[in-house]
Amino acid sequence: MVKRVRLISVALAGAVMTMAITAAAYADPPTAPAPATALTSTQTSTVPVLYPANNAAVGKRVNVVLDPTTDWSTIPFFQVSVGATDAPVVDTSSGRHAVQGLLLQPGVNVITVKALSQAADSGKSGAPGAKYQVLASRTITVYNREGAFSAVPATYRPHYFHTREHEADCSGCHRLEAEPQDFKAAKPDDVLCFTCHRNIPSGKYVHGPAALWNCLVCHNPDLYPSKYQFTSVDPWQVTMTAQPVEPAVFTISADALFKPQSSERLSTDVPAVPKDKKRSKQKTQELEQARDAELKKRKEQERGLFEGFLEYVRQNPTDKVLVEAHSDTAPPASEKGKETKGSKTPQQLTEDRAKAVAELLKEYGITGKNRVVATGMGNTLPKSPNRDKEGKDLNNRIDLVVHPADVSIQNSQKLPVLSDRERVVVEISLGRGAAPVRGLKVVERLPAGFQYARGTALVRGKVKDPLIKGGELTWALGDPGADFHETISFMVRKEKGVTATASPVTLLRFTEGSKEGSREFDPTKPVKSGLNVKETCDKCHGGLLTGTVKHGPADAGACSLCHDPHGSNYPAWTRKEAWRLCTTCHTEKASDVHVIAGFVFSGSHPTRRWPDPSRPGKHLSCISCHSPHSGEARAIFVYGIRSKYELCALCHKKK
Repeated sequence: MVKRVRLISVALAGAVMTMAITAAAYADPPTAPAPATALTSTQTSTVPVLYPANNAAVGKRVNVVLDPTTDWSTIPFFQVSVGATDAPVVDTSSGRHAVQGLLLQPGVNVITVKALSQAADSGKSGAPGAKYQVLASRTITVYNREGAFSAVPATYRPHYFHTREHEADCSGCHRLEAEPQDFKAAKPDDVLCFTCHRNIPSGKYVHGPAALWNCLVCHNPDLYPSKYQFTSVDPWQVTMTAQPVEPAVFTISADALFKPQSSERLSTDVPAVPKDKKRSKQKTQELEQARDAELKKRKEQERGLFEGFLEYVRQNPTDKVLVEAHSDTAPPASEKGKETKGSKTPQQLTEDRAKAVAELLKEYGITGKNRVVATGMGNTLPKSPNRDKEGKDLNNRIDLVVHPADVSIQNSQKLPVLSDRERVVVEISLGRGAAPVRGLKVVERLPAGFQYARGTALVRGKVKDPLIKGGELTWALGDPGADFHETISFMVRKEKGVTATASPVTLLRFTEGSKEGSREFDPTKPVKSGLNVKETCDKCHGGLLTGTVKHGPADAGACSLCHDPHGSNYPAWTRKEAWRLCTTCHTEKASDVHVIAGFVFSGSHPTRRWPDPSRPGKHLSCISCHSPHSGEARAIFVYGIRSKYELCALCHKKK
C-alpha cells in the first residue's frame, strides 16, 4: 500500500526538563469538525505515521506527521481524531498531505489516524458529508505533559520531531536549518518556526520573545540529536588541547640587544650623571631621576624582546635552554680599532654575547644547575649569504633553543623530531554568578600507553605534580569559589608505537553548597541535551530565587509547570488563574479555610474574590501573601517578610 513505513522514537531523560520543552511540532489546530462516514473497513493495518510515536510524552499541541515518502496515490485522504473529536478530512493532494495539527487535553490522549478513500457515490470530492471508506487505521496513545501537574508516567517517554533523521525526510520541500534572519526577523513569516508553529504565541498575555518570534533566544537549532530544545547556559567552561612537544627556537636580533661589535647590552648603555659643583642639588636629582627612568624604559624594552620565549619557558618548567650567539661576519679591518676588548673575532664576540644573555636569563628567573647552556657559534651557521644588509641582519642573531632535558641538541638548525611525547593544556573556568565551589579536583585519565612526565605540570605558575593512581592524574585546586580561571599544563610520554593523543575527557569533582558534585567534559561527544529550564529562564528572569527559602517547583527548575513559556490568558503567563493554580497542588487550601480559621466570626480569612488592600485594583489570592519563587520565611512570604505580624501589617495598618 505504501512505499515505506517507519516509526522513530528518540528518548531523552529528564522529567523536569520534559515538562518544560514543547518539542512537538504543531500546525493549525482543527476548526469545525468534519466527520468522516466510514462505509466499510476493508483493511486495518499500520498507517505510515512518522510522528508522534506510540507512548510518547509530548506537548499540548502536536502535529501528526505522515511519512513524506509515502505513495500518496494509495492514500488520497486521511483523518485524525483525538478521542471522540474528529479533525477535518485532509486531501493529500492539497499540499497539506503530511501534517494535521491537534490540541491535546492534559494527560493521556488517544489519537487515531485513518487512511481513507472516497466512496464512488459520495458526491463531490472532499465535500462536507462525503462518505469515505477506511483503507487502514492506526491508534497512538500519547501523554500531554503540559499542565498535568504530575510526573509523567514511566511508560511514556519524551519524543521529539526535530531530529536530524526526521528532518532529512522533510528537507526536500521545507527549509529546516536556521539562517541569520531567523535570529532577528523583520516579520513572523520570515522565521523558520512560523509555518508549523504559528499558533504558539496565543492568549491575552504573550511572552515577550514569543510575541516577537524571537524563538532562537531560548531554543537552540544546533543541539544533537534533537534540535530546538532549550539553550543551555553552562557556567562551566572546560577545554583540553594536546600539543606536540618539540624543541622550540626563539630568535632575537643581536643589534636590538647589543651595541655594535660589542657584548655590552643597549639597556645598560646609559651614562651616569656627571658631577658638577655648579649644578644645584635639585637639578642633579632631576637628572638622576631622568637617567633612572631611561634605564627602566630600556629594561622594559629589552624584556619585551624575550616575551614569547619567557612565556614558553614558563609553560615548560623542566626544559633546558641553549643560548646560541651568531655573527654575520668578521669585523672590517677599518673598524678593528673600535673592537671591544676580548671580542676581536666573530667567535670571541659570540661567546661573550652568549654569556651575557645567559646572565640576563638568570635575572628573569631561569635558574637551575646546567639549565642554561651558552655557546658562541661565530659565523659558522649563517641563515643567509652576507651580500646585503638584510642577509647580515638574519645572521647577526641570538637563537634561544628550548628543549626537553633528556633530549640532546646539536645546534639550532639540526633539531630532533619528537613523536614520543605531547603537552596537554587544560583550561577551567566558572562564570560569575554561579554557586561557588570548594574542594575542586581536576582529574585527567591517561589512555593505555601514556605516562605522566614528572616535574612537567604547571599550576598557577608553579610546578605541581598530580596525585597519580593508576591511569588517573588528580590535581587538588582547593576552594576557588566562582568567577575563576585555572590552567594546568603537563607533559605525557607515549610508549613506542602509540600514535593516538591523550584523552580529551576532563573530570571535575567539587563541593557546591552542601552537596558533592562532579562534571565530565568530553568535547568529542556532541551535546545531547544538557538543557536546563531554570538556566534558560534565568537569562531574563534571574534573581527570583535569591531568598533563603525556595518554593519547591521553582527550586527544581520546573518553571513551565506553572508558566506557559509562550503565552496564556492569565498574568505572568500562568497556566491557570493564580488561586486555582496554587490549589492544584495545595489542595487543602481549596476549602477557603485558611490563615486564622476559628479566630474570626467568618471562620476563615478570605483568599480570593475580596479586594487586596496591598495591591489596589486587584483581588486577594495566594500571591497576595506568598511568593511563588522564594522568600525569607518558612511560609515564603512576599517582599522578604519574615514574620506573620509584619505580613498582616501590609493590609491591617494601625489607625
